[in-house]
Amino acid sequence: MITTSRHFKTSSRISYSNWYFLPSILSGMAGIIIGFAIACQLGWV
Repeated sequence: MITTSRHFKTSSRISYSNWYFLPSILSGMAGIIIGFAIACQLGWV
């Protein structure tokens, strides 16, 4: 029972970390793409 609850807590923590990091990664990629597009528009690249 104790190991089951501990395993459940660990798995829920991992899933929470994934749901926390996934939007930050996506927003970071979007920011890089937008920044690259703006740099191309301004002729920096």
